[in-house]
Amino acid sequence: MVLITRDQAGNRTETVMREWVSVEPKPTIMAVGSREPLRVLVTSRGTFTYRKVLDMVATAYEPGPVSCGEHADGYTAIGLKAEPGIVAVDPRVIPLRTKLYVEGYGPAIAGDVGGAIKGNRIDLLFRTVEECIQYGRRRVKVYILED
Repeated sequence: MVLITRDQAGNRTETVMREWVSVEPKPTIMAVGSREPLRVLVTSRGTFTYRKVLDMVATAYEPGPVSCGEHADGYTAIGLKAEPGIVAVDPRVIPLRTKLYVEGYGPAIAGDVGGAIKGNRIDLLFRTVEECIQYGRRRVKVYILED
C-alpha cells in the first residue's frame, strides 16, 4: 500500500505503508518444445547455423537432356534456373526451398525433385555430364540450415 500526499506547493510525496504478495509464485513449465537446438558449422565457405544433420546418399545430375530427359527446360520444380547450388530432394524428407549445406558440395537450396530421389537421397546439380560422372555416388552429411 502506498500513501500519496501533496503539500500546499503541489509537491507529491509517495510513502510505502505496507508491501505484500497477493499470490505466492510457484514454478511452472510454460511450454515444452521439440525443436532441435541451434548449432554452428564452420567451413571454408563460411559459418552456418543449423538445427539438424541428415546422413544421405548423394548422386549428381545436370540440367540437360542426359539427366532430365528430352523435355529439359533448364528450370527446377520450383521455377529456379537450374544451376549449381540447387539440389533435388524428397520433399517428404526435406521441404522444398529449405536452405542446406551439403558436405563436399557447399551451400545449397532444396529446389528440385527427381523420380529416383526418395527417402534419404539427394541429387546435386552440376553444370556438365563429366562433372556428374566424376562426382559419382557418395554418402554425405546434409545440414538443415536456419533461415
